[in-house]
Amino acid sequence: LSLPFSLDRLVGESPLMRRVQDQVRLAIEQPTHVVVTGTAGSGREHVARTIHVNHTPMSGTLFPIACPLITAESLQSTVTAFVKHCQQEDTLASSSLLLLDIDQLSPESQHELNGFFSIPSFQMLTIATSRCSLLALANEGQFNKSLAYSLSTLVIEIPGLSDRGFDIALLAQSILEDFNAEGNRQFSGFSDEAIDRLLHHTWNGEVDELVDIVRSSCRRAESSVIHETDLPESIEKTIQAEARRPKPSQTIDLDNFLATVEQELIARALVVAKGNKTRAAKLLGITRARLHRRLQQRSTTEPPVSESQTDAS
Repeated sequence: LSLPFSLDRLVGESPLMRRVQDQVRLAIEQPTHVVVTGTAGSGREHVARTIHVNHTPMSGTLFPIACPLITAESLQSTVTAFVKHCQQEDTLASSSLLLLDIDQLSPESQHELNGFFSIPSFQMLTIATSRCSLLALANEGQFNKSLAYSLSTLVIEIPGLSDRGFDIALLAQSILEDFNAEGNRQFSGFSDEAIDRLLHHTWNGEVDELVDIVRSSCRRAESSVIHETDLPESIEKTIQAEARRPKPSQTIDLDNFLATVEQELIARALVVAKGNKTRAAKLLGITRARLHRRLQQRSTTEPPVSESQTDAS
């Protein structure tokens, strides 16, 4: 059984997840300030802890700070105390601050944290989690720009589960094996129908929701295989809701539609008139000058009428 934060716990073979795995290896090999972005439930903190555990010796400490809750005063005293502790234990180089939900840090606390980066002796690494890019927030005036750049040396974006459907079956099996390791019951896998249901589910809760669904299915299952009927009712309700969702009504671009019809009528009139613009104009009930203007407006992809087919004005 692999350790909780080993690299092989970052399950996925989709291109998007392969990129995440490569970036995590880079962060491990070349420790730097990292921001891990993703929606709630996507596993941001798991990725952050994986980076720390694999790039530091056992003596290193990862100190978590809940950014939405901490005040500027508490942040200043907390970080200062932690840095002093690491200096005394000689673990400064192997320790990191885990800034959870950094995008929800108050402006006052942002200013306080940014002050630490201006201190030459401050060598503490940071690993932050965020719902979105700090640089994007900074460009919109919603985050301290200097702090955003200091924290975002490497940005790892965790893709949504619905964007990497190929990984759902692999993740479900991995979660199932975790359940097996607890020793209560043993399951071999999922039926094809059960996997198909999971693939068509809307994963608003991301990986955390998949964990809940797999574990719930294990408790409901009567055989060693998880079947479609073992899945929670929420799966079926979501699929039914998606099926009943009204399809967006189709709209017609009237101007483009009429222009297309006009071009078709002009083309037909020219064929009937054997290229004679005067005759074609009469067939269309318009003047020759108007027909000439319409021909000039036609798409350049339309084959031009040769001069030999036109008559003198």
